[in-house]
Amino acid sequence: MSPQKKKILVFSLILDVIIVAIVAFYFLAIPHKDIEKLKDGYVSIKLVDGKAQYTQVDKKPKNWVPLKNIAKITQQAIVVSEDWSFYEHEGVDWAQIQKALEDSIKDGKKPRGASTITQQLAKNLYLSPDYSFVRKAREAVIAHTMDSKLSKDKILEVYLNVVEFGPGIYGIDAASKHYFKKSASELTAKESAFLAMMLPSPNRYYQSFKDKKLSEFAEETIESILEKLRIARFLTKEKVDEENDKSLSFEKDQKPSKSDSSEDKQEEELSIEEKMRRAEDGGSADNKKRRRKSKPRGDGSAVENEYRVDRELEIEDNPSFDDDALIDQVDGVDAEYTLE
Repeated sequence: MSPQKKKILVFSLILDVIIVAIVAFYFLAIPHKDIEKLKDGYVSIKLVDGKAQYTQVDKKPKNWVPLKNIAKITQQAIVVSEDWSFYEHEGVDWAQIQKALEDSIKDGKKPRGASTITQQLAKNLYLSPDYSFVRKAREAVIAHTMDSKLSKDKILEVYLNVVEFGPGIYGIDAASKHYFKKSASELTAKESAFLAMMLPSPNRYYQSFKDKKLSEFAEETIESILEKLRIARFLTKEKVDEENDKSLSFEKDQKPSKSDSSEDKQEEELSIEEKMRRAEDGGSADNKKRRRKSKPRGDGSAVENEYRVDRELEIEDNPSFDDDALIDQVDGVDAEYTLE
């Protein structure tokens, strides 16, 4: 056998070994059966020495909340905060991984995780939390498989029911009741932004709840998440401003209500005599201000109302994700990811 043929044979054998190794890794490293069962299954959580142990089960756990019973704004807040491209990628956001590696090389630091929601779920259900390149590789492969076998809604539902929101607080049901004493279907935009803020490091960020006061970091992060919801067209600017002006129910120093200094409040403080006098004059100043009068146009016709509603600017009660907004309307906004 000539030397050239020997080289070809050796190269062929090496290639065969690599292919067999890849196939073996694919079938051995991926829990295909468990992922298939998860289509119609659930996940139960048991705390052992303060750490969560996840077990797939056929029967729905007591605190499990179907996605339809989780406030839409809560789903949206967590997606724009944790994984902006969740509905676009196939389990792994390669663009974010590339950016993380470039930032790492530029800054000379350990690369951030750039994990998607699907990768986080894969790690929680099937892998060790210990960081290693081998684990990250398996995590990516499993996440891609999960994305191909499960719907996005199923992945998000499982994630929201198993993710940690604080020390010993797992799942959106436990979190909404612990922090706000309400069901997950009743969460407001700011409450949802608070829960999304907790996710990268729930034990550390729990301090705001303990102090009954948002830290400067927490306030800035919540404002950032609300702004992302505006960019994604899930909230109007007016709604964002309104939510930012609110206090969370657990805060000990509540922000004064706007009505405290409103003309309605001043009206309430008027003496009975003054109210009667105003009534005799044709109504309160407030009512006069609220009256709408027809204004003549140049052609003699009348405009029934000075103000008109632009239907194109209205936000739906239950808006779906706006594909164009998520792709094209995010200039200057970087998606945020967990550290692991």
